[in-house]
Amino acid sequence: MTGTRKKYELVATDTYHHSNGAILTRIRALIDLAPIGVRAGDLGGYIQVETNLSHSGLSWVGPDALVCDGAMILCDAQVSGRASVSDLAQVTNYARITENAEVYGWAQVRDHAVISGDAVVTDDAWVYGEAQVGGSAYLIGNAIICGEARVNRITHAGTISSVGPSFSTLTWYLSANGISVHQGDFDGTLEEFEKLVSVKHPRGALGKEYRCLFDFIRIRAKSFDEEP
Repeated sequence: MTGTRKKYELVATDTYHHSNGAILTRIRALIDLAPIGVRAGDLGGYIQVETNLSHSGLSWVGPDALVCDGAMILCDAQVSGRASVSDLAQVTNYARITENAEVYGWAQVRDHAVISGDAVVTDDAWVYGEAQVGGSAYLIGNAIICGEARVNRITHAGTISSVGPSFSTLTWYLSANGISVHQGDFDGTLEEFEKLVSVKHPRGALGKEYRCLFDFIRIRAKSFDEEP
């Protein structure tokens, strides 16, 4: 770590055998990280290699948390509780992974996003901005949750691949504003997206495809209100 003062060390006598076969080692703070309440000598969680947790910034892995494989906890990101981050996932900026949440695959969690509860974020899913994913939410594929979205149920979010002229992924989810949609540079309500589509594709196959998708999303979203 040339040019960067190490903020933690590995405690060789305290290891954890992960279910994937990896051997993780507990970390111990070498310096005070006052803004997050960590003092020199405090024990943290378990990492597999030092590239899992940056020595710069306030990034930290709490006592019961696990980070392994190619996962990277960078900048001021926090992993705490019984959270697990693995594979090639990245948690950056001021993002927080707490409680029993899991982030793995190629997933990215950044900015001020929070992943909590029993939520799982995996594959190529991105969560950023002020977004919060919790409860039993399960984000997979190319799902993108951003802005001030709040996703709390496994069935309350979905993705549809190869949509529109760019063949990109459309992510939809229930939010405080009703049904929200993200695709490409657009992030807003379903109604706002409908207006945009009606202007860009007033007729033709693309317009029909989008209208079919809008009907499907509304039917699926309505079924949530009918859940016991």
